[in-house]
Amino acid sequence: DVGAYFATDGPIEWLTAGITNFRSNYWDVETDRGQREFVVQNVAENAQWLGDHRLLIVDVDGNRFEIADLTALDKRSLAAVEQVL
Repeated sequence: DVGAYFATDGPIEWLTAGITNFRSNYWDVETDRGQREFVVQNVAENAQWLGDHRLLIVDVDGNRFEIADLTALDKRSLAAVEQVL
């Protein structure tokens, strides 16, 4: 059951900011459980592609965030993700 694996937070529905500061990325996102802000260090190690358009991101506290379909994001959100990755 994939839903059980992503128990901390649901899929990211939109992204309002992906700000890079040295090796940390600050995210402000809307999930199916509400707005969240989180920090990701070393995106190369803490972001995993689960498919062609599906991305898993793990924050500094071990919370998991999923972008189920990058193509479903609005242009601004997609640009922010691409800038960070």
